Amino acid sequence: MHTSDQHNIHKDTAPLLAVMCCGLGSVWPGMGRELYDNLPAARAAMDRIAAVADWDVLALMDETEIEIISQSRWQLPYLFVLEYAQWSQIASLEIAPSIMCGHSLGEMIALCFAGAYEPEVAWEMMETRARQMVNLEIEAANEAGSKTGMLSVHAGMDVIDDLRQSLPSLYISNYNTPRQFILSGPRDVLLEARKILRVRKIPAIVLNVALAFHHPSMRVLREPALYWLNAFEMRRPHLPVLSDVTADFYPQDQSSISRYIADLDENSVRWTEGVRVMWDREGIRHFLELGPQDILCGLVDAIEPQALCMPAGRRGKEAEEMLRVCAQLYSLGHVKRKPDIGQTAGRPESRGTPAATAPKHSVISESLKDFLEILAKACGRPADELGLEMDLRYDLALRSSRFPALILEAEQRLGLAINFEKLLGVSTVGDLARVLGVDCGEVHEKAQTARPARKNNRQPTLAPPDSCRRGAFVRDFAEQPEISTLVFPDEQSTPSVAGTLRGACHFSRFADCALSTHGGMTQNTVNEHLPHLPVSRAMQAVVDGARLLFPSLVVSGIADMRMYQQPFLPPGITRECRLVVKARPWLRLDRVMTRVCPAELYVRGVTADGRRENAYAHLLGGAVWMIASESATDSAPSPFSPVIDIDRDGEGSGVLASFYGALGLGAPWRLLHGFAVLPDDGYQALFLRPEVPIAQNMDTGYTDILYMFEGIVQAAQLAVVFRGFAPAENGSATLDALSRWRLGVARFVRFGEFAGTRGKRRIQLQKTWDDETLLRFNAQVTDERNKVLLVVHNLEFVQRVAAYPACDADLM
Repeated sequence: MHTSDQHNIHKDTAPLLAVMCCGLGSVWPGMGRELYDNLPAARAAMDRIAAVADWDVLALMDETEIEIISQSRWQLPYLFVLEYAQWSQIASLEIAPSIMCGHSLGEMIALCFAGAYEPEVAWEMMETRARQMVNLEIEAANEAGSKTGMLSVHAGMDVIDDLRQSLPSLYISNYNTPRQFILSGPRDVLLEARKILRVRKIPAIVLNVALAFHHPSMRVLREPALYWLNAFEMRRPHLPVLSDVTADFYPQDQSSISRYIADLDENSVRWTEGVRVMWDREGIRHFLELGPQDILCGLVDAIEPQALCMPAGRRGKEAEEMLRVCAQLYSLGHVKRKPDIGQTAGRPESRGTPAATAPKHSVISESLKDFLEILAKACGRPADELGLEMDLRYDLALRSSRFPALILEAEQRLGLAINFEKLLGVSTVGDLARVLGVDCGEVHEKAQTARPARKNNRQPTLAPPDSCRRGAFVRDFAEQPEISTLVFPDEQSTPSVAGTLRGACHFSRFADCALSTHGGMTQNTVNEHLPHLPVSRAMQAVVDGARLLFPSLVVSGIADMRMYQQPFLPPGITRECRLVVKARPWLRLDRVMTRVCPAELYVRGVTADGRRENAYAHLLGGAVWMIASESATDSAPSPFSPVIDIDRDGEGSGVLASFYGALGLGAPWRLLHGFAVLPDDGYQALFLRPEVPIAQNMDTGYTDILYMFEGIVQAAQLAVVFRGFAPAENGSATLDALSRWRLGVARFVRFGEFAGTRGKRRIQLQKTWDDETLLRFNAQVTDERNKVLLVVHNLEFVQRVAAYPACDADLM
């Protein structure tokens, strides 16, 4: 039985329909504007995505430069917004497709429309993929070796086979039609192939791309992609989705779906075979294309001329084409609701009572009605039984761990931007309504009279006094606590976007004495033997900024942490930094409701003679993951591999002393005690915190876990030193090895339970990628009970001459 039979897709009333989602390569200026201005469902879909984006995605519709919207960073999210708008408009007519499919990255969009994940999750996927592509393009543009590319060839398979026989390094990335292929490989080989084809008068065009997509070289994306995909919330698709790689249907479980998506990067797009499967095996006769133009319709027509293809997009006549295709779908029996052909102009009316009908008088406002419905859904009780005086926890059994999902729905439904910390003093339904800005109006009469007042001896919940809210609390120690924040938020600042924190932090050798020993302690170093800022200190500033933005939440990790530089610390100079932290809406990651907060840290330039410059440069960036404290146990990181306990000290103190001496690190930064090389590219080290932090109840905040990350970086640097040889007990080999590599990206840093942990801690390291341009490690830190304290996935070292990663954030 085919998968189509399992999904019961065969219908008797109309020919079977497949919906195709277009991939990259066909955008045009103003794309989507007519849909937004004229079609209500399309406009609502675009607004839904704009509400979760941390940049103005709708502004892309007003961009007139094709060069800008064609960039990978903007083209992929722009394409998703357009296709989601088209799909929403057609889906509002209750369309009944049989199969979903997509060409190249359009397959990820098709999975969303098939119900595998929500549009908000799809948006995060598109954003993540767009950033990855940009960074790969930057690396490819600055790579000294052979660059890769793609070549479009219009010829039969016999010509392609002959060409590949003479040029074996060519790879077929796309089987678009029986006479149209995309070849990929080294750029010099592609130019040679084009020369051969031109002699035979065969059309061949080198594509304007910086990478070879759907090529084995893209395997470098697989490991981080799988981690991201498995972190998102997915479910079984309610429609079958055809894979470009296997020309068969997607599986149903999340791990297999994630694996199929990751396979797209490094394997060929077998579009011709997929169309044949839909036509011959599944009986598909009608094809609907979502996208800017009729690109896929042209491919289907070349594969099967008898197919009926319907494009939903048309340049310059979007609204007209959308209404035409809706009418055609209705006439063919694919939609249940008749489209309103007359509604072609004018923006949709706002939500609420239509203008032609006077609103009926009610003792309860519309916003309060929506609020009570949201609350009723969260607690499982009818909305008409809820009263403003009811206690959220004791009457409705709503714990604070349920608040993230409740607040997310309230933000989306009521159009609000809510700061989680404002809920600290909330105890009743009325308290919550007032915090959310809901117009309570008159108390619901039925709720007042039908339920007697609750009697108990419990004292009412009191909001914390203003002095506590301002942080004016007494500590029972006198020495400087490590829990104190590094960041000073801007005063009198009014962010242009709600949920944005802007602040400053300073680093200097005289304010933080330990910094004077982080480098510059040996005559072998350069830059006048100056110490430099540890990555853990920069991470602490980013984490502190997120904590100031949401004081009631706890940090569970950092994703896509990019290291741009490690600024030097001259004597008598304070390095000034600026921090920007933004809040995105709640998103379920690793089965826990998470607030993702993108953050960027900038450092002010300093001239050679110590003068401060006006320009700021990127120092560190990433996305801080924050969760409710009650969810902390649910978000504990899983070890990347079984925890091992090898009873060996590893290399002698002489090698470690040589390593630290070559780096110029003083006693506070000599975090490793013993280092062992294990089989299968494994490494182990013992972590030793050289100083005992002073903090109330051993609560060191996040500094202890960040010291562990610093220890992981040192262990990875030692692994770099041991790459291919065992270093002698002198610093020359160490400096020579480390001079070629620098820390680039930590894809995922997940925090475990660390408050109050003592005793021996073990660092385990596993090298997962090793070539001339990239070294990648996974790492974890465990305590004496083998409890995981910290997990790092994809810690990447790149060539020191490699370009720095791209960044979206803007300080201004």
